[in-house]
Amino acid sequence: MTIKTVEVTFNTGLGNKGYHYLTEFDVSVGDTCLVESPSDGFVAVTVRKIYEDVRAPKATKFIVDVADTTSYLEQVRKNELRKEILTKLEAKRKEVEELAVYEYLSKNDSEAAQLLEQLKALK
Repeated sequence: MTIKTVEVTFNTGLGNKGYHYLTEFDVSVGDTCLVESPSDGFVAVTVRKIYEDVRAPKATKFIVDVADTTSYLEQVRKNELRKEILTKLEAKRKEVEELAVYEYLSKNDSEAAQLLEQLKALK
């Protein structure tokens, strides 16, 4: 493999400054990688630009590894779907509980029975 230079940004939310690192990994723009930072140890960065044939003089350290975010993104997708399903189920549960309470009230109260019939007619 050939050594190439990549420009990365730190995923800290502070600024948008690019930093140069060397790598032999097959990386793409947008990939999340792990680098060793002089002040913070190992940190995540995002590849912003790839220089195939250029070695930047400021690039003196190598990318430690490339993160495989596939399983993480799948977990996030499943969690969002789980939340959506639970929200829908909760709405159904509340509707059933409300109707059960209204049915109970209608057995003991004629006005409640009439109101429940009107409610059912609206649906």
